Amino acid sequence: MDPTNLVQLDEPFYTAEQIVVPPELPEILKQFTKAAIKTQPPDLLEWASSYFRARATGQRLPIKDRLELIPDDYDDLTLGLLKILHRELGHKNVVSLAEIQEHWTGLGLGPDKFTELVDVGNFPATVEWHRFVVIACGKLGEQIEDIFKNFCLVLTNEPDGSNALVPFSQFQDAYSFVAQTIEEIDDATQDHFLAYMNSVAEKQGGMVHPGNITYRDAPPMVAGPQSSRQGKRSTKRSMKGSVGRYGDTETSDSFTQGTTSSD
Repeated sequence: MDPTNLVQLDEPFYTAEQIVVPPELPEILKQFTKAAIKTQPPDLLEWASSYFRARATGQRLPIKDRLELIPDDYDDLTLGLLKILHRELGHKNVVSLAEIQEHWTGLGLGPDKFTELVDVGNFPATVEWHRFVVIACGKLGEQIEDIFKNFCLVLTNEPDGSNALVPFSQFQDAYSFVAQTIEEIDDATQDHFLAYMNSVAEKQGGMVHPGNITYRDAPPMVAGPQSSRQGKRSTKRSMKGSVGRYGDTETSDSFTQGTTSSD
């Protein structure tokens, strides 16, 4: 044998009998692979770091509830990823932007998209969590009705398939915030819509859901051609490149219903 073809090994050679595979390794890798496929993180390595950190510390794993149908032109954020963020931070009424960004990055979401949301919402160093969520929902839907449908889906404590109920007080503040931040909604339209939603909430234990928004008796959320019933919406602050991109495919018959009894 030509000695020039021999590879000098810096480490000793081990036989198969000498290599010990930790017995738990195959199951760990199997569960990680299933979670990665289910979650489809934009940045796999960043997400993997969060996944194994959560697993090591006994925290809830950053995994989507279900596999999403993601379009080819999606813009990083999906409804499923936003639900994970809410699961991690929704127990706080007020959250620092630094903490939100840490969890955002941990899901493999890009820093530029986070900065865009902060700019659109004109957020200070700390922000009411539901206000961040509603601005983020602007990345998931083209119409204002879509924004608040997703808002309810993210914040609800109801099980999947049920009416995505949220407190009217929370919905009211989010709607008013959107009206002041990214939508051109006059005071009369706001007052009319919120008065209707308040009357609905009184019949539902102070709660509202997406079906209330689209019910035939509901007044428009935005006046004139901005309503989805009459055309596209316009915004004060551009969210170009993000509208009309749905991540989650879950639907419910509740979206076509009106009020729900609180009994």
